[in-house]
Amino acid sequence: KLFALICPVGPYYKSGFKPVTLKVETEFIRAFHGGAGCYKIGANYAPTIRAGRYAEQEGYSQCMWLTDNKITEVGTMNLFFVVKGE
Repeated sequence: KLFALICPVGPYYKSGFKPVTLKVETEFIRAFHGGAGCYKIGANYAPTIRAGRYAEQEGYSQCMWLTDNKITEVGTMNLFFVVKGE
């Protein structure tokens, strides 16, 4: 099981301080292997616009991005995990 605790620090979304809903994005790719996804540059976020709009149309706040079934990023939020035994 995976439990994620995500805490916005301000009312950044239309829903205000209500819980944020995430769409697990597997169709679109935010960053590819060997690319510049590990750097904070504007070009990394352009591919997220279309997927983010689709997620919003489906009632989600943001996308949780997966690459090879591993979580790589969550929209505009920071994401932290505690892995048992590590």
